Amino acid sequence: MGSRYYTIRIPFRKGPKRRLRNRPKTFKTMVTAEKYAKEHNLKDCHFENIRISTGKKDKIRIISKK
Repeated sequence: MGSRYYTIRIPFRKGPKRRLRNRPKTFKTMVTAEKYAKEHNLKDCHFENIRISTGKKDKIRIISKK
């Protein structure tokens, strides 16, 4: 059984350090992911369930439209 992780991905502006900044943020619980979204003022968030075969983990990605 793979553990469950929660990923928050926020679109950032384009730039030289874009790749670094665009790395998805990973949480172990839904609560912390929602808390992060609230703290960072991410409105219109929707959740996406992603099955990752390499690590065999279920991931939730929070995609925010800023």
